[in-house]
Amino acid sequence: MKEITVEKHVYDQIRAAILGRQLAPGKQLVEHNISNTLGVSRTPIRNAIKKLSLEGLVDLIPNRGAFVTSPSKEEVIQAYELRAKLEFLAVQKSMLVMNENDYLSIQKIIEDEKRV
Repeated sequence: MKEITVEKHVYDQIRAAILGRQLAPGKQLVEHNISNTLGVSRTPIRNAIKKLSLEGLVDLIPNRGAFVTSPSKEEVIQAYELRAKLEFLAVQKSMLVMNENDYLSIQKIIEDEKRV
């Protein structure tokens, strides 16, 4: 039962590093380095990498190793299009509940960002 806990921990750490961009797209995942960093054996690392591969976050290339998946141009475009739609929806929904102080706060944030 403890090995499952270690494997889950390794999986969570690698996944968070990929999603948080601490591991850049195209970066090779070297088991030895991960083992030293997390202080665990290579078995849970291999299992975590396999699981991340099944989820599409890692590419396993025979005779080369495991690499963080690089999104295609189309995937990047889709992500930005989705983000634009979600931001528009968030603004649309928030306008129904915002008051004058909220608008003033947003205006101040925009002015502060312009100065940076």
